Amino acid sequence: MPSHYNVLFLCTGNSARSIMAEAIMNRKGAPTFTPYSAGSHPSGSVRPEAIGQIENAGLSTQNFRSKSWDEFSKPDSPSLDFVFTVCDNAAKEVCPFWPGQPMTANWVSPTPPPSKELQKRSSMLLVRLSLCSTDASACFSVFRSRRSIRSPCRRKSTTLGSGRRRRCDFTHSTRVQPGDTMLKVIFACVHNAGRSQMAAAFFNQLADLSKAEAVSAGTEPGLRVHPEVLAAMQEIGIDLSAAKPQKLTQELANDAAVLITMGCGDKCPYVPGLRRDDWPLPDPKGRPMNEVRAVRDDIKVRVAKLIQAEGLEKEPA
Repeated sequence: MPSHYNVLFLCTGNSARSIMAEAIMNRKGAPTFTPYSAGSHPSGSVRPEAIGQIENAGLSTQNFRSKSWDEFSKPDSPSLDFVFTVCDNAAKEVCPFWPGQPMTANWVSPTPPPSKELQKRSSMLLVRLSLCSTDASACFSVFRSRRSIRSPCRRKSTTLGSGRRRRCDFTHSTRVQPGDTMLKVIFACVHNAGRSQMAAAFFNQLADLSKAEAVSAGTEPGLRVHPEVLAAMQEIGIDLSAAKPQKLTQELANDAAVLITMGCGDKCPYVPGLRRDDWPLPDPKGRPMNEVRAVRDDIKVRVAKLIQAEGLEKEPA
């Protein structure tokens, strides 16, 4: 087990709950844990009541500021081992791509009004984080005991673009066994008009659909599937003419287990709790047909390997 962990606490405004969690972890978790905090829509300032509660607990209030979670999706940002949301709003949003493959959980905590309720929230955070202190194994136990947590798969390092990233190693993932629930795989890119559409089509053609299914989506879905992609898939007997790009939403991801992104770098989506891999594939949009075919064939090989690694092959006829 590693000797050091980076932890990010998220809420919407990064003005109270996540700030208090960072302050408590600074004291309780050192030197095993290095905490950070951020918000999906930062308010720009830390609430005075939160600062007061931190001071009342005898904790340092230096260097706290309300900041965006975008700061932690940059190539040179710290690799995160844990990402915890501490409000309902942030937990329902699709998060950006994080360096590393962090373990995630949601500590449901409604927005606290001033004074007594804020004190109550800080006390709850103190109890949870006190169990981490310097005992990492106890911290893992606490996190795993919460129903909202999902553990990442085993990891190996990879370099994507200019920054260092981690991805799931599917050669070590758990194979589907008889009686298991159906595995849902999401193939995602930005526009959901090319690579992700081809990947989902190949998956649903090659996999045993009683064990798994694939869908595709994008963070900024286009109006239609690229015509060169339609043509390349039609050449091998797969008709995507009825396929429509769709947006990657939390509802779509709720019952999914795996997220495969298509080499879109820092624009690639990240959904907390899903096992994730990134396939560094060039965008076929507007490319000559020989290049589009090469991307198509590469995707088919990758999908076949994923299906084999996950134990999702069709039974012999």
